[in-house]
Amino acid sequence: MDKKIIIVLTVILIALIGIIFIISSMFSKKEAPVEEPIIEEPVVNTLDQVNGLVGNIKIIFEQEKGISGGYISVYENQAFLSSIEALQALEVSNMRSSIDKENGNFCFYLSKDGTDICIDSQSEGILNTPFCTETNVSCLNNEQIVIEEDEVISVSEVEEELILKQEVTVLQTNLKKYSSNLTGEETITINGKEYGPYTKSYIIYNDSEWGLLMEYNSKWYVNINGKAFGPYTERPIVEAYGENMGYSYVKEGEYYVFLSGETYGPYQDLTEFSLGE
Repeated sequence: MDKKIIIVLTVILIALIGIIFIISSMFSKKEAPVEEPIIEEPVVNTLDQVNGLVGNIKIIFEQEKGISGGYISVYENQAFLSSIEALQALEVSNMRSSIDKENGNFCFYLSKDGTDICIDSQSEGILNTPFCTETNVSCLNNEQIVIEEDEVISVSEVEEELILKQEVTVLQTNLKKYSSNLTGEETITINGKEYGPYTKSYIIYNDSEWGLLMEYNSKWYVNINGKAFGPYTERPIVEAYGENMGYSYVKEGEYYVFLSGETYGPYQDLTEFSLGE
């Protein structure tokens, strides 16, 4: 073979080897590792956490009032107990809660890092120092349940007592209304026989007849001279029509009147009802 051809082939071969080496070097380079961004955790202000928990407790108090008509059962509410544990974990101090059963008021009070925080049934939201003092919180003058650190909150051992709120005697019928000092629920006795408990109850009477209006499980019931009627979703009106006791109620958007065993109506407005008809 001609020497010139051998030299040319050798040069080409060397060039090809060089190109392959350069290309392989380019692909064999390791990519520089991508640094993960550092995400900083937001700094949570413990005082804000305390305020949030206290705000939740106010909601729990109001929800309990809507359910039972009072506040005493709040001390058995799991959400309330969990909030208390969370506040203890945040190292609050002087935590106390109090309920005024007679007037239906409540308050909740604590201190965190020198800041006094409280809620009560008389305020719209959370009160901070200098407004939150023992003389300002309406129910702190009553029986208190004090919660110290590492102490499990418990319901005070108070026996239920039925308080007589009203007593009426109409001819031969004696009517009494009682209210529970714990739950606020009401019971009615008719000649000594007990009925209830009810969320609310009313005794309406004149010289010769009587009527009862009672709320139970969000529905209303009426009793006129010993005969019961209901339930009604809207609150009826029990009143005397002349010498006789009766009541008016709403059904499908129209008004009716029950009086002396007869039902009158429907009316678009109660002013249409007249005893002269």
